[in-house]
Amino acid sequence: MKKRARRAASKAPRRARQTATAAPYHHLSHEGVMISDIISGSAGGYATPEAMEFTYLLSNLTRTMQVIIYGSGIRAGRLIYSISEHGKGYGWHEDSMPDLVSFLEKAGHQRVTYHVFPGDFWLRMQDRHAPNIGANLHTFEAGLIAGFIGSSRRHSASAAESTCALDGSGECMFSSSGAERRPAGRESIGRLVDHVSRAALAGKRKPEKKVPFAYYMLASGVLYDSAYIGAIKQVVAHVGAQIAQNTIRGRKSVGTAIRAIELLGMGSPRLKSISPIALDVRFADRYARRELTELSVAFISGLLNNLVAKNRMLEAATSHNRGTYTIRIREVRAARDK
Repeated sequence: MKKRARRAASKAPRRARQTATAAPYHHLSHEGVMISDIISGSAGGYATPEAMEFTYLLSNLTRTMQVIIYGSGIRAGRLIYSISEHGKGYGWHEDSMPDLVSFLEKAGHQRVTYHVFPGDFWLRMQDRHAPNIGANLHTFEAGLIAGFIGSSRRHSASAAESTCALDGSGECMFSSSGAERRPAGRESIGRLVDHVSRAALAGKRKPEKKVPFAYYMLASGVLYDSAYIGAIKQVVAHVGAQIAQNTIRGRKSVGTAIRAIELLGMGSPRLKSISPIALDVRFADRYARRELTELSVAFISGLLNNLVAKNRMLEAATSHNRGTYTIRIREVRAARDK
């Protein structure tokens, strides 16, 4: 009996070591891959700040969408904690906070600071160059922080954004005692339209800060929900039409409006012809989804609709080859005139 007990005891540490180095299950999920790539710095391409702002706005249009995107953030926060903890372990839950800060900064958020109290916390992110869209829009980040801290403390946690850089404060403040925020409205859409229109007219191309495209896709999941994508397409087309009013003065100025496609994360455009309109838009990043190309078609339709000649229409075709989506937009004769 004693020999058997000693033999079992000698095998226990080996089993423990094998468990500690085993690949965690979440690396098999699409979200887990994106999070791992952000943590390791191998996420690849980048999205513009305007694309992130557009995503935040679209995902905060209704309270139901806010609930869904908050839940999506919680799941992401739990995965971030699990991936960060794997093979390392934390002695106290406060020990995990630097990994949360590191992830947020790698995701493009600036100067992240925090303080943890017994049963409470606050976390601050500064962004003094953010446009004033007039709403608190970081619902996804609130869920992400709650999911991470809840996993760290081994019980559920909540987080809310009490102040937001996109509401003119210059920083975002999250805590467990923040109040529920109202959904974004028409005024916020109008402010974003004005901001993007000015950026397009100014010829802006290079982003002021780097936001991994993987994080952009991680934060935009609610937009692709089958229950909402139809309504989201209508809003996106409306935004495109409003930007066109601000930037297009005849066909010769269409190149200015085309910049808005890239600014808002609707793909990389290549204008091949002005009359008739011929435009190719590519999504070469490996994290892109077909639903994003659908939103791009809706945006471009709204953007260029007023330029279409009488008895003509815009025709869109999407192809997928070796990880690259390509949209071909062509101005063609309407079916009844063919």
